[in-house]
Amino acid sequence: MTDSPEHVVISRWFDAPVASVWKAFTVPDQLAQWYGPAGVTVARESVSVEPRVGGAWSLTMLMGERRMPLTGTIAEVREPDLLVVTDTMPDGTVVTMTVSLFAEEGGTRLKLRQGPFPTSGVGGAEAAWGQALDKLAVLLTS
Repeated sequence: MTDSPEHVVISRWFDAPVASVWKAFTVPDQLAQWYGPAGVTVARESVSVEPRVGGAWSLTMLMGERRMPLTGTIAEVREPDLLVVTDTMPDGTVVTMTVSLFAEEGGTRLKLRQGPFPTSGVGGAEAAWGQALDKLAVLLTS
């Protein structure tokens, strides 16, 4: 679902405590295990997360021979429930990702908003996040 033509907005419930979902976004070993859509891997050595304002948030997604580096800066952090990252995509597009976490029904409600994307890129980003969050759900229950 989108709240504007240029933004992806996703809400997903996870059967895990807020602290576990927070770690999945901020601990490099965990982030490398789930980030990216189906068929994409992330080399652990490419992941850098410094969960503080001004800290680095970067990784490289691998799609066969293709490499997609993402480099970002943490703009806002409130552990364990808010992470705002400004990412520079490989094509130079700058997008802001906001991850908000809420304790809900014995688990965690994640609300993710990312953009702005060129309008033509929103559907692809939404599908990619859906697949990545499916991988995160598996990680959180293992």
